[in-house]
Amino acid sequence: MMHDLLRCPETGSKLHTAPTALLDVLNEEISHGKISNRLGQEITSPIHNGLVNESKTLLYLVIDETPQMLLDEAISLDQLQLGD
Repeated sequence: MMHDLLRCPETGSKLHTAPTALLDVLNEEISHGKISNRLGQEITSPIHNGLVNESKTLLYLVIDETPQMLLDEAISLDQLQLGD
């Protein structure tokens, strides 16, 4: 897979396909206007695919099978209140 070659621009770690459960939680929060990218722009459309860094702190959108690897457009996952 192409994403096996990609690395997180911030941490240098490998990227993994975002699990469906994470996308479900993100999309629920998006529907309530609670998710923004690192520039502070609100995410308004559901996320169908993404890549997560190994520390599970950042999600990079995948749009039309193309990873969006700009740090400013990444979604910081610390916006989510996930139980560990």
